[in-house]
Amino acid sequence: MKGVAVLLMIFLHLFNQMHNVELCESFIYIGNMPFVYWLSAATNPVSFFLILSGYGMHFIHVRTESRDTHRWSRVAKLYLHWWVILALFTVPSFVYNGNTILTILK
Repeated sequence: MKGVAVLLMIFLHLFNQMHNVELCESFIYIGNMPFVYWLSAATNPVSFFLILSGYGMHFIHVRTESRDTHRWSRVAKLYLHWWVILALFTVPSFVYNGNTILTILK
């Protein structure tokens, strides 16, 4: 199923704009729009990935009977990474722009 979601994602990125569709020879039209344009609008691979990842996490949790400590350590690791990335982006912004963001918020 992940392979199908990957193919839908590729299809969406190839044909999501009209100028990309015009680069190909389309045989089926609905009105004056090619069918691949309408089909690419119907594909939503993000929801497939979310459902599959949730199912996979549930399957691993049920199969391994994981303890809550493992789950909380993963959340703490994610939170730590979030703070590091936030600092890496905001500190240079404050240095480059000065305190303009703080004066706007006041």
